[in-house]
Amino acid sequence: DGGKLIRRELAKLESLYEVSDYSFTNYLDNINSPIQIHQGTADNAIPFSWSQSFHKSLQSSYNSRDLDTAVELHLYSGADHNLNPDWQTAIERSLNFFLAN
Repeated sequence: DGGKLIRRELAKLESLYEVSDYSFTNYLDNINSPIQIHQGTADNAIPFSWSQSFHKSLQSSYNSRDLDTAVELHLYSGADHNLNPDWQTAIERSLNFFLAN
């Protein structure tokens, strides 16, 4: 549906709550673990710019706290929300990442 359902449900949430209270970006100082993000550039539900922004913010948070914790972002050109056609590559990267961290 091109992300219509998600946008509709988010609009309901926004009408009832102060959504910034629920944004994990307000709580970056509570995140201390290795994180790996995978994003398809053709994802019609989540803009890849959000993943890029989160990655940058989390790196800054870790750096400001002198944490030597891995944060990776992998963008897959032309891949959709389910990372097709790059699902296998994403899974292999995830396995390697979490085995190493």
